[in-house]
Amino acid sequence: MANTPIRVITLDVTGTLAKFKGHIGDIYCSSAMRAANIKPDYDKIHKGFKDAYIETSTMYPCFGGSKMETKEWWRRCVKRSFDIAGYHFKPQVQENIFRHIYALFGSRGAYEAFDDSKPFIEWAKGEGLIVGVVSNADERYEDGILPMLDLYDRLDFVILSKLEEVEKPDPEIFVRTIDYVNQWLKMSGFRDNVKMEEVVHIGDNYKKDYLMAKSLGARSILLDRFNTEEAKQWRRDGAEVMRDFTEVQEWLQHRRFLIRPSQFKHEDRLCSLFANPTKFPC
Repeated sequence: MANTPIRVITLDVTGTLAKFKGHIGDIYCSSAMRAANIKPDYDKIHKGFKDAYIETSTMYPCFGGSKMETKEWWRRCVKRSFDIAGYHFKPQVQENIFRHIYALFGSRGAYEAFDDSKPFIEWAKGEGLIVGVVSNADERYEDGILPMLDLYDRLDFVILSKLEEVEKPDPEIFVRTIDYVNQWLKMSGFRDNVKMEEVVHIGDNYKKDYLMAKSLGARSILLDRFNTEEAKQWRRDGAEVMRDFTEVQEWLQHRRFLIRPSQFKHEDRLCSLFANPTKFPC
């Protein structure tokens, strides 16, 4: 695999292409102050959200998939966050808190793209590579968040766990991604399928991104944008860890023989409705 050319780059979103503005706990606390005129304890809310997210994800995987609307999934998660933190509100107050949080996380006010995200995507596409997203996220990433961050139209495809009803680290979501890419290429007249060893996945989670991709034979790079302690262990474990896309680009440029242009015309953007392959072509 060492000398196998690269044809496709897949990317995680949060922590890789974009980040939250501020902390989730701050947004929850400010929403409670706005709707209930109380000042919750930040540490309790922060822990409450983390526990509630895990609990809700376990009960209703993939943001509810086709069995539950995204908005209802988040309504339950937000309520449990405050319940676990010890804050209980009347139904209408709770609903007002939820609506404020849900609206904010569907807006530009909660996210910002990293400065190097757009230049990296444009560079990769200029090299003839196919570039897309594989993310554990709901449909709002495709419908609003990625477009608002001016990233959506730069990508060739977007694969989301909500729509696929499978999520990282389950390798099935990655297998489907490459299958969909190959289906599209075949329909576009390309006979040479993309192989797993011709794919590089870039993310910020050791288990969900790095190990998931490596288990299938793809290359994998971890981004450590915030200089975390856990990244030191990733490096000791032999993972390819980089600070940002500038470093990733330099790493790839030093191995230019590894880049194999796909002859793919990026103006013919891959269909993002991959959850239903019968939607091909766009």
